[in-house]
Amino acid sequence: ASDVYKRQIHETGHAFCAWAMPQQKNVLKISVLPRGNALGYTQRAGGEFHEYQTNATMFTDMVVLLGGRAAEEVLVGNVSTGAVDDLQKCTNIAMKQMLAFGMSRQAGMLSYNPQSTDSGRSFVHYSESTQESAELVAKRLVDEAYRISKELVTQNKDKIRTLATELQEKSELMQGDVQRLWGERPKTPETKELADKLEKLLA
Repeated sequence: ASDVYKRQIHETGHAFCAWAMPQQKNVLKISVLPRGNALGYTQRAGGEFHEYQTNATMFTDMVVLLGGRAAEEVLVGNVSTGAVDDLQKCTNIAMKQMLAFGMSRQAGMLSYNPQSTDSGRSFVHYSESTQESAELVAKRLVDEAYRISKELVTQNKDKIRTLATELQEKSELMQGDVQRLWGERPKTPETKELADKLEKLLA
């Protein structure tokens, strides 16, 4: 597959996972035209992430981040370095859930400086056992987010291919194009369903 096709599939994967998760804001624009360091981007209403975060909204952010990687794996067969960058962002969200926001009973209710979760071991102010507990739970979160991303992509290959084909022709698609090609957004999973799932993962 060409690099351009991979970009189209990658961005469509992000967009589809955002469209499919009711907790996410509407997709306003999908582009495979380079912008800054990015070779393509998916723009949603408001900021890239939720302003007021819960464990459920952070989890859906992770599903969206991994949507590009999932689409590449399922529809292209291999994964690009762009997908690795998304995985790093996703890991960062998961670790901050554990170490900064106190969302895991296993890691505890202590809150560490969010910047310190990006630092090397010599600069952090929590124990190795805390780090290990947080990593174990964060891995479960990332694995589950990726499982959902892959499931969404696998069950909706035709939708993703249809939009990616039009993206190939136009390079940029807007909210109206998404609505025309994919229709009305799903109403499930509901936030409570996600919260219950996360309660078990974060235990």
